[in-house]
Amino acid sequence: MVSLEKQIRRFISNANGKNNMVLPPMNKASRKEVHELANSFGLKSQSKGKGAGRYTTLIKSTKMRTVDEHKVKSIMKKHGGRFDTIPRHKDGDEVGKAAPKIGQTNVGFRMLASMGWAEGDRIGGGASTGIDAPLTAIIKNTKLGLGATR
Repeated sequence: MVSLEKQIRRFISNANGKNNMVLPPMNKASRKEVHELANSFGLKSQSKGKGAGRYTTLIKSTKMRTVDEHKVKSIMKKHGGRFDTIPRHKDGDEVGKAAPKIGQTNVGFRMLASMGWAEGDRIGGGASTGIDAPLTAIIKNTKLGLGATR
């Protein structure tokens, strides 16, 4: 995975490219670091969106100033070069519960239909024993084995 620093350097060096670069959603602390990093590269930055979907946009300014390499290195060293762009689930969170229905063009839908399944039928077993809701998963971030407690 390309580091954010390298992405910004490519963005700056591409003179004929876009004037703005949209980053994926990230937490408040990471956005703050990105704003500092953008400032050290001489870019303008704005946070947009709400809640967990809040993201940062970097904008090339008309007067590009020189890059403050010392500040860039300091920020990257402090942050470890990693920016938390993926929302993390907590232990016990249930994921997949709100999964949308698959469409008729979906490969899985077509496979089930070719085996005699129709929308509204249960999957697996008879009419009373199969599952009728999407599978969900419960997040487990700890390194203990399944069922282990401390």
